[in-house]
Amino acid sequence: MKGVIVTDEDYAKIYWAMKRASERSGHDMASARNLPLPKIEDMQADLNELDAYRDITNKRSKETTERRKMLEKPPAARVLP
Repeated sequence: MKGVIVTDEDYAKIYWAMKRASERSGHDMASARNLPLPKIEDMQADLNELDAYRDITNKRSKETTERRKMLEKPPAARVLP
């Protein structure tokens, strides 16, 4: 849990990407929809977006882990005058 953060923006990005991929993979697709195959450029754009998103979440996770390590340190003793 040390590095986990899921924002509403993460949820929306993942939801819509899964929905787009699901439409193409035949999940309960009505035969009348007959969606065209995606273009190579569209698939490459999706992969580029996925790579960029992964980089952002990896960076955020690393920063969060480091910040939360500080929460695990015991409080410093205070010396009273």
